Amino acid sequence: MTGSVRNYFGILFFSLVAYALQAQKYGHVNSASLVDSLNETKDLIAQLSRYEKALKETGDKMISRLQLNMEVYKSEVATGKLTAQKKREMEENLEMEQDAVGKYQTNATESLENKRKELFTPLLEKIQKTINDYARSHGYLFVFDSSFGLIHQDPTYDLAPELIRILNQK
Repeated sequence: MTGSVRNYFGILFFSLVAYALQAQKYGHVNSASLVDSLNETKDLIAQLSRYEKALKETGDKMISRLQLNMEVYKSEVATGKLTAQKKREMEENLEMEQDAVGKYQTNATESLENKRKELFTPLLEKIQKTINDYARSHGYLFVFDSSFGLIHQDPTYDLAPELIRILNQK
């Protein structure tokens, strides 16, 4: 008798576990596609592009000025009229100018990355909050990011269309 009770409880236990697993709701969203689909993203990309263009223009002016100064130096050397002192001064100035261009390029890259974070962090936080709120209110236990690759995904559980609608309304 105890064996059959044990079997009964075993079957009941596994039935409950199977039911609980079936009742769990999973969803997926391709975060990269979601971000690209938002109206706000286009504006942020335009802002970042303008900022990048301004940085590039400044860098290009610095490089043009350096190239011009190098041409002046070469022509002065070619004439043979430069004193050793003046030649050394011009070379030192060119070296300082070249270092300044290198530093500017490094700083511009860092500045662009900081601007990208400044612009996109609030959007990414808003997206995360929207996904969390949507998942909670619709009973999703897990939401996977399919941009990192899933082996299988049922399109009926793709949350992106509804999330895009919600985010574009905010």
